[in-house]
Amino acid sequence: MKQLLEKLLMILEKLEGSEQTSEFPRNYILDDLENHNREHRIIDQTTIQHLFFQAKKVKSMDVDDDVYAIIHLGDEYAPYKSMLLSFSTIPLISKESTNGIMSRLFIKLGIGYHQYCDIIKMMFNTPLYRLPYIYGGKMYLPASGPTKQSCTWYALHHILKYTKDSEYGDVLLTFKQHIHIKAELTKDSFQKQLERANILYQLQQEGLKYLMIDVYGYDSNIETFLNFSASENVVTKYQKENRMNIAKDNPYLLLLLLSKIIGNSDVTERMIKEICQIKPNKDQI
Repeated sequence: MKQLLEKLLMILEKLEGSEQTSEFPRNYILDDLENHNREHRIIDQTTIQHLFFQAKKVKSMDVDDDVYAIIHLGDEYAPYKSMLLSFSTIPLISKESTNGIMSRLFIKLGIGYHQYCDIIKMMFNTPLYRLPYIYGGKMYLPASGPTKQSCTWYALHHILKYTKDSEYGDVLLTFKQHIHIKAELTKDSFQKQLERANILYQLQQEGLKYLMIDVYGYDSNIETFLNFSASENVVTKYQKENRMNIAKDNPYLLLLLLSKIIGNSDVTERMIKEICQIKPNKDQI
């Protein structure tokens, strides 16, 4: 422990007097700690404390393609509520809740989280809690149920594999660039969410093919709405081993796919039910 603290002090001395900008060396703190002890390459609650003191304070944060985790900060970090971890910048912290950050992202992607959950609920005729947000190539997994209070989110499309932590039993997520996070959920819970993510991902892929071929006649513009260009990750790997028979003309699924066109601000539960009473075809869409 003493050696680790000495190492941290050396890092702080290197940082003293320098500006914290996006040019900050990639994963600087984690890389330096790794030279001391590879175990500390793993991001856990202790590492979060170290990163917090090196983070750049901002009023609001937007999630871009390089972000791999949106961390909910507990009361001990007040007034700050969230930390954003990215492959390309230093950590950012904000007084904005993770729910606020993710809500803004999901609306930008195509559909708000609550409307998304409403459609999935009707699609499977049952409420699903802690539901991963899968919209084309963008995949985000909540560590807990985000509908009642803010939580940590992980970018599933950046996760390469997962294992069970031998000491504590929680799941250890391996991201791109050799980054590991001790997640705030068990391995069994993660596997269940991975199964759901696979179902939703395959549903959207098949539904999009149906729209392009049978409804729109290969309208290439539709494909860009969902951006199925994600590189290989835990979901796409799982998909290869768990192919499904999909009812690709499911009206709830088609509504989800078209929500970006409809405009999520007008997608209410009543509207969803009314639209889904009619099976979409070329004349109706």
